[in-house]
Amino acid sequence: MSQDSFPNEPNLNTANDIEQYIKTLLQFQDSCEKSAEYMQADAAQKRIVELRKLLVSRRRKEMQQAHYQQEQEIERAHLDEFNQFNQFWDEKMQKFNDEASAVESDLLNRQQNEFNKVSEELERTIPIKPKESSDVLNLKKREEYLAKQKKYRFLQFFVMLKLRKSKNREFKLKMLIMRNIKLKGLIKLILN
Repeated sequence: MSQDSFPNEPNLNTANDIEQYIKTLLQFQDSCEKSAEYMQADAAQKRIVELRKLLVSRRRKEMQQAHYQQEQEIERAHLDEFNQFNQFWDEKMQKFNDEASAVESDLLNRQQNEFNKVSEELERTIPIKPKESSDVLNLKKREEYLAKQKKYRFLQFFVMLKLRKSKNREFKLKMLIMRNIKLKGLIKLILN
């Protein structure tokens, strides 16, 4: 029955269109009742009931679509915010890593410079030429004494000289080893 009874019915695409047409039908129904055209009033009444059901359905559909669109917008906004957050932290981490690398490089350069200065200072302050041992000094004194007294034999002097040189070499080698050990120990202390 519906639309056949009302051939001039407008296009009902939206809920507002349906609402406007229901108002028009209600006015038509009132005018039919007043003019005693009850069949027309009944047809208008049935069409109004159909249109109200259609209106509820349309509104539900429009609400669902609006809800879906809002949901999509919220998801897009959330995704955009998430991407911005990630980009912000990626940039912040990159900046931090760059700064950390620069600080690390600067620190390594300063440590290397300080190490070089301390190494040079140690090289200057720790003598290369060792002091002579007491044994060597005693041999020298004996030799000088015997040389002044002219109470020596050539062989005795030669043996003493040879012994003195041997002890002096041993002592120098020992002192050089001690110096290197001391240098290495000081450098190790600096590095730690």
